[in-house]
Amino acid sequence: MSAWPKLSQFLAANRHAATLSVYLEAAPADPAEGRAVALRLRDSIEQLRRRAAELPQPEREAIETCLAELIEAIPSAEHRSRRQGWAFFRTAAGAQLVIDTPPTVETSAAWDVGPRVIPFLRAAEPESALLVQIDRARARLGLLHDGVVDAIVELEADRASDVDTHGRASADEVQRQRREASERLLATAVRRVTTLAEDALPVVVGGAVETVKRFVLALPRPLAERTEIVSTLRMGSADAAIPEIIATLQGMRRREQAAHIAELRDAAAAHGRAALGFERAQRAAAVGAIAELIFTDTAWRAHPAEIEALVHRALSSGASVEWTAVEDPEHTPHDGVVAGLRFSV
Repeated sequence: MSAWPKLSQFLAANRHAATLSVYLEAAPADPAEGRAVALRLRDSIEQLRRRAAELPQPEREAIETCLAELIEAIPSAEHRSRRQGWAFFRTAAGAQLVIDTPPTVETSAAWDVGPRVIPFLRAAEPESALLVQIDRARARLGLLHDGVVDAIVELEADRASDVDTHGRASADEVQRQRREASERLLATAVRRVTTLAEDALPVVVGGAVETVKRFVLALPRPLAERTEIVSTLRMGSADAAIPEIIATLQGMRRREQAAHIAELRDAAAAHGRAALGFERAQRAAAVGAIAELIFTDTAWRAHPAEIEALVHRALSSGASVEWTAVEDPEHTPHDGVVAGLRFSV
């Protein structure tokens, strides 16, 4: 989500400006699907033009000017990335932003007051995680960020020293040294991970099954609670396991969001420090009371323009905003909007 600060700054500067927002999903490997993506973009632009038919002539001309700039900026098929999506924003006054996006962003085109940011928020994957690959002889620590794994450190167990005795006693001594070296490696890896994981960074572990279990059991409890094992993360390259890692991180985030939303529901009932539902959240936003806003697809698809405006207002007051895949009525308000408040409204 490293492009988010740029989009957030563009929103702050152009929140009230008529703006073209175009999102393009990552390039698929299948050429036929690539043509389908191009068709979805063309259809979105044609729908935009049809909706704009009743607008005043100067605004229609502004839209066409922005679309012409889009055609100049859009990457050709051979230069599209399979790892990232793409987005283009241009105001009627000429302010422009081009950014990479998460790969799963939905292809769309819209003309609104202010740039559309919800498509970006919906597609944003968990930003990063500390990866640990460990067996009895080695431990690799890496940082997953924006779909790329950067190596941090590799640890190796000490080698067994030469033993002067012969026969079984010699073999037993070698085994003892290897066990102790493995224990030291495990303890060192736990210390390094505890230091690197910071306050909220999730940890994903893979490697030799028994060593992985022992490693997780050795972690401090708060860290173990945000640690998950991914069986496909082995001792080789971590790249092959990235889809499973991302899915695991998404599951972790959904569980955390569900628990947090339950806390906000309790806060709303106990002392009014949360707003449940769109109308209450909107009233809170009007007086700058929102500290955090969480919304679901149910809310956005039912009232896309209204939810986009609510998100803009919340962001402009310094609130954090999250989309959640949690749609369980037990965890979310009936219309899919909940807000934590700075003060009771």
